[in-house]
Amino acid sequence: MNRRNAFYYSLTVLLVALMFVWPMGRTIALRLVLFFSALACAGWLIRLEGRQVVAADSLCVKAPFYLWLALSAWILVGALTFAADPAKVLIELRGQWLRGGLAGLLGFLAASLALRGRSPVSPPLLFTLIVAPMFLQTLLQDVYSLWLWRDNGSLPYDQTLFIEGKAKVSYVTNTALSIVCAELMARLAFARRFLPIASRWLAALVPLLLLCLYLLGARNGVIGAVLLFLSCLVFYGIAQRKRMHGAVLALFLALGVSGVAGFAWVAEKADLRWQSFVQTVPLALDTVTHRAWLNPQLYPYPPLADGRPVDISAYERLAWIKEGALLLKDHPLGFGFSRTAFSDGLVAKYPGEALPGAHSHSGLLDIALGTGVPGLLMWFGMIACLFVLGWRGFFRHHHPAGLALLFVLMGFFGRSLIDSNLRDHMLEQSFFLCGLLAAFALPQNKNEP
Repeated sequence: MNRRNAFYYSLTVLLVALMFVWPMGRTIALRLVLFFSALACAGWLIRLEGRQVVAADSLCVKAPFYLWLALSAWILVGALTFAADPAKVLIELRGQWLRGGLAGLLGFLAASLALRGRSPVSPPLLFTLIVAPMFLQTLLQDVYSLWLWRDNGSLPYDQTLFIEGKAKVSYVTNTALSIVCAELMARLAFARRFLPIASRWLAALVPLLLLCLYLLGARNGVIGAVLLFLSCLVFYGIAQRKRMHGAVLALFLALGVSGVAGFAWVAEKADLRWQSFVQTVPLALDTVTHRAWLNPQLYPYPPLADGRPVDISAYERLAWIKEGALLLKDHPLGFGFSRTAFSDGLVAKYPGEALPGAHSHSGLLDIALGTGVPGLLMWFGMIACLFVLGWRGFFRHHHPAGLALLFVLMGFFGRSLIDSNLRDHMLEQSFFLCGLLAAFALPQNKNEP
């Protein structure tokens, strides 16, 4: 084995290990070792192969990169001027935002090397190996949850195996589901494939991934899965609008919507929190009368009309979204980039009442209050550029990676509305996958099987 191939194999092993370790708790040191080792390995290979292997001449690639640089500069300006805690912003800039950008660069470089370098690992095989840990973790969680269910006689909500917390497990599961659905959609719509796996095995993964969400009672994960399936139906209709008779297409879409509705109904019946959600909404939006959202140690949670306890998760999220929007209206430049930007704003508005050091359980709200309206517009611009790249990759060039990029991006952005995912490993892993899929989705790709 020559030295170049040894580095390619090393990069592959490092990326697979990193994908497995990324969502696991108490592995920060190991993550950093794997991450920077993979980045150094990719950098050495770029130097060996030449910079021409990195096809970054597309405007859809340059635009999000320049917007990321502009947003980074804006975060720095905020730290030096209007930030509530400049030192904290600088720490978050280095430890969160810049590392997330490096993760996106790592994904883009890895895919570019596989596509245009002299890699012994083909692009489809590399992508399969990189995403395999997500499927493995989900399937192992299935086995663990079924085992607990058998022993305890009830659904094992909140009990996870490798990954701490069902929200993080569902994030991995939804991402894996996005990749499978994108591959199957590309095969159905355009008879194109990227993953070197038979369709029957890919189709068999779908119920196993959904089973994980059901067993854990991951409400946000179920919402993500339902929206993903609806997106599949819409995109399939767009792809087939010129090939399929209108009545047949309408029947297909109706059957698909019925299936999605059936899954949503089963998930709703399994999670009792849905039954109190409707009554929770008006209580959550009345943030003046009911103030438990501000500090539950000072103010009690309001009861429902029938005396049952309020759905705390839904109550807090809805109230925080409303109050966060009001904070952004009053402070359009934000409070400085930080995972605690929301609580920083509340402490400034409600001194002595608000709890410091907390996030809003909405990544979008956190970044909006951290970077203000200018930063939010730059963030939307990045998302839009990557969306266009994925759209063109699938609907114009019929590449499965284009649709996978769309689904991963939509899931990442949609989840940021109701979960704090624009931080830590979730930000890094999402940026990495977006960079990886963006490179694979470019029209220069000639290596599909």
